[in-house]
Amino acid sequence: MKKTLISLIAYIAFSASPALSETADGFCEASDDGSTVGVDLTCKVTPSQLTFKIYEVGICTADATPADKSSCTAVFTNTTGLDINLTAGGNIPLSPEVSLTEGQYDYGYMLVGTTQKIKISQTFTGTARQSSSGENAGNAVKALDGSNNPIEGLVCVSNGTTFGDNDSVTCGAAGTVPTASTNMNQVLGNHSVKFAYDTDTFSVPGETSTTTKIWVLDSNQAAITTQDYTVGGANNSFTGWIGTPDRPYNFAVQALSPPMKITPTTANINIKFVVTGAGAIDFWGGGEISCVSCLRDLTFEGMKFAFTSE
Repeated sequence: MKKTLISLIAYIAFSASPALSETADGFCEASDDGSTVGVDLTCKVTPSQLTFKIYEVGICTADATPADKSSCTAVFTNTTGLDINLTAGGNIPLSPEVSLTEGQYDYGYMLVGTTQKIKISQTFTGTARQSSSGENAGNAVKALDGSNNPIEGLVCVSNGTTFGDNDSVTCGAAGTVPTASTNMNQVLGNHSVKFAYDTDTFSVPGETSTTTKIWVLDSNQAAITTQDYTVGGANNSFTGWIGTPDRPYNFAVQALSPPMKITPTTANINIKFVVTGAGAIDFWGGGEISCVSCLRDLTFEGMKFAFTSE
């Protein structure tokens, strides 16, 4: 066993709603007038703040689950969690004296808190954008305050509210200041998996797509198996909690592309996080409301982390 030198790229994707957010066609463009973005649903932005509480990061020779990490080695561990702002280029220290067996590692995993914070600001040109939380009677656009007069502007920012509820983005004039919005990522997937598991193919433009599996865990770091929520409607959609949820962790595992190989010459490792395009702005589109330039919400599209050599 020896200290290792690693060179790889991996992706971890989380969502701001029970289903992972729609795939973004590309980055938000300042010249976009909103005429097609409303149809495309989403455009990517790079956050100025992306804060996670990280408990564990590791690599595996085989696929892993919360109950079986026997093929994995943790390269970072913090039992109380490390709060870190993973802005572009941010990094975390490795656990001391990490050792890995020589060979190929095909998967990476992360254990993080369910609360994430993200701060974004996007300046458009052309058509002013509107901050909308949906529609009122008669298909009229509904403002964040419930009125029929959404605030308009070319500068659209996170406003500090919980995203996933169609009210986390505010638009205004130049000088509009963003506030970090919070995501409680305690609800994933659908009723059939207790709203505690999801899987999706995630990709960053120009990079290879790969599949990420995500679980919500209880305080014992075990996958949720009990129904601690209420549902409604024909599709058993999530409507609320029964008591106080015990869902403090997200566990995500992803196939590494390309796989990582450890050789006799490996010596040292670092973990670097890259969050370019990790945020996204959702637009109302597809005929849901009569406002093609209305912003719907902020979402977290995902991030990538790199194990690199020194």
